[in-house]
Amino acid sequence: MAQSLNQFDLHVVFSTQGRRPFRQDPKCCTGLYERLVKISNELGCPSLEAGGVADHAHVLARLSKALSVSDYGTELKRATSAWGKAVFASTEIFYQ
Repeated sequence: MAQSLNQFDLHVVFSTQGRRPFRQDPKCCTGLYERLVKISNELGCPSLEAGGVADHAHVLARLSKALSVSDYGTELKRATSAWGKAVFASTEIFYQ
């Protein structure tokens, strides 16, 4: 019986609005990257790596067969934004 393997690794990069450097606090960066990995894994797209710098983040993940690239990016950004609004409610950085 013939079998096939499809494996797509995605390198997703997204930045803050206006490229504003807001992730100066190491606790924020660690929490953000951990959250990106968790969200990606929950979407069925195992995260291979997550990181970034002050004004943008990178995620390397293996795309699930059940999810499109567009849906993955949309859900990753939505969930990350919701997390940021909950954790950093005192700042307006996620609302501008």
